[in-house]
Order: sequence, then C-alpha cells, then structure tokens
Amino acid sequence: MPIFEELCALETAHPQRICNTEIINETVDALYDKVVNELRFAADVFIPKCEKNFYKFWWNDELDVLKEDAAVSCRNWKNAGKPRHGPIHVTRWRRW
Repeated sequence: MPIFEELCALETAHPQRICNTEIINETVDALYDKVVNELRFAADVFIPKCEKNFYKFWWNDELDVLKEDAAVSCRNWKNAGKPRHGPIHVTRWRRW
C-alpha cells in the first residue's frame, strides 16, 4: 500500500484503534521508515555519485595555499570593517 494511503488509513481508523498509542507509535514508525527508505532509494537512483576531486582534477597543493591566503586576506579585510582605502585594502587586492 502506498505511504500516503497508509497515512490516510491511520487518520480514518476506528476510534478504539486510535486510542491505542502503541499501535499508533508502531504505525508512525513504520511509515517513517518507509519514507526514509524511499528517499534513500531515490537518492541512489537519481543523484550522481562522483569520486573525490572528480570536478577539480586540476586542483593541486599550490592552489590550496593560494586559496587559504585569499581566505585569510578576506577575513582580515572584513574584520577591519571592509575599508575601501588604506593598507588593508591595498594588501587585500595586491595578493590577487
């Protein structure tokens, strides 16, 4: 039975069944497991799987250093209030 139909069946169940919290908990847990399993299945089928560095095969250690330098420079510039003039501004843009 599809998940939505099971949820609707739980909603329209006999009042005595609804009062039984154990049955409700088991049913909700089962529905939750079904939803999670379907989402995992959909992810496995539709989301491409690539190895690490697949898209950046050209990336190397030198580029890691340059990226880190740029990040530090940007952080320093932001911490200084993003000045448009002065030594921090000049230092930030000289590195690029």
